[in-house]
Amino acid sequence: MKKKRKTDIRTEIVLKTLYKGLEDSLRTKSISNIFICEICDAVEVHRTTFYKHFKDKYDLLNNYIKYSLKPIREIEYDIDVYSTPKDFYNTLVEKFFAYISEYKELIKEILIADEEHGDFVNASKEVLKELISEKLVEVETAGYTLSSSNGVLSAIYSGAIVSLIQYWVTNKNISKDLLIKAVSSLIS
Repeated sequence: MKKKRKTDIRTEIVLKTLYKGLEDSLRTKSISNIFICEICDAVEVHRTTFYKHFKDKYDLLNNYIKYSLKPIREIEYDIDVYSTPKDFYNTLVEKFFAYISEYKELIKEILIADEEHGDFVNASKEVLKELISEKLVEVETAGYTLSSSNGVLSAIYSGAIVSLIQYWVTNKNISKDLLIKAVSSLIS
């Protein structure tokens, strides 16, 4: 049993190290211009170890985004305290932007570095779509009726949130609170 625990810890350390290497690389290059050997060399992880965990750099990117959004998944959304789905959506947006605000400058750098290809944006939309879909299932299970299908709502909200993040991190003149207020007024 202890051996399994030790393996899990080592794997976690390797993954975090590779995520850090990717994050550092994304500060200066788009994902399409990053080579796996550069990431591995920078963080001193052998390429065979990389391929043990990931198919390619895009798989690393998708897993990095999921990892970086893990705290969002762990936020408790007590469905019973919301009187309407609108309350839930507003809370979801507020909590998401509160978390993202901690990483605003990094996200800005990544978006600028990846502006030409949009790999980070596309991967972020997919991760958010999955997260929102999971939360909407909880909303439906709690007895609320959704205004449209889960898939449609997940696609709309994930695209909208990622677009708002892009707008927010590249425009210094808008505060997080003003953006949340604007989003809240749009949610019906």
